[in-house]
Amino acid sequence: MAAAARTVTMWRHIPNVANGLTLQGGLELLLALVILVGGKDSDARAAESLYETALLAVGPPLLFMGGGLKALAASRNRRFVGRRLGLAALWSALPTALVWSCAPTGFALLAYGTVVYRNARSREAFALGESGKTPAEVRAALDTGEREGPSPAHER
Repeated sequence: MAAAARTVTMWRHIPNVANGLTLQGGLELLLALVILVGGKDSDARAAESLYETALLAVGPPLLFMGGGLKALAASRNRRFVGRRLGLAALWSALPTALVWSCAPTGFALLAYGTVVYRNARSREAFALGESGKTPAEVRAALDTGEREGPSPAHER
């Protein structure tokens, strides 16, 4: 019974994942600017290793793309729209892990968000949002379904 209750309410975590995407994306965008400014500093020493060279050359574009994707997905996911965009944003943690400081939170958010977004009730929430329902209407529709009990698809 506890597992069914957890499955049914997993959709409630979608705003938490969207908040995580906002935070992770914002930090990635900020870090991209820091690397660009720091890498162009006239007093900075030349890159000594392959990692430093890759970080300065590839890091900022990856972080700008990953951070922007996460920010866009978060704004849409809060309205229960753009599930696939949200999943793509979560998986953008892989290339942005080149900047090691982004990896721990990016991978944790990837694991958490993938579990939430692949849940059947979460898919239902996104389907309702894609059909034009407001976030309040999506919550009301799913809350009504929870009071009535799990759907037959959840009993398997």
